[in-house]
Amino acid sequence: MKQDYKKNQLKAYVLTYCANANFVISNDEVEFIKSKTCISNLNEVQCEIRKNNDYQNIQRIIKLAYTCSYNIEDKKILFKEINELVKIGKDYYQLKLNTLRGLKHILFDSN
Repeated sequence: MKQDYKKNQLKAYVLTYCANANFVISNDEVEFIKSKTCISNLNEVQCEIRKNNDYQNIQRIIKLAYTCSYNIEDKKILFKEINELVKIGKDYYQLKLNTLRGLKHILFDSN
């Protein structure tokens, strides 16, 4: 049960981090994140992401991926969901796409 919670926490954190690439999360993005996680209120996650700098957020993602024992299939599913999130709304598409590329590198190269 605790492992599932951590995996859900990582997914919520990563999706919110990506959605927040332009410093604004749309209602469609919020609904998407909620549909993919068990998080009902993203305010805590958003506050944590906003109070940290990018380096701290990336370190948090790497640590969560490691402690959750995310295997390659889990990472592929998460990456697919990040890709879907990027396509929601066309505002700041390039910025979100760059965040997606960075997260792909981080998730698949951190073990």
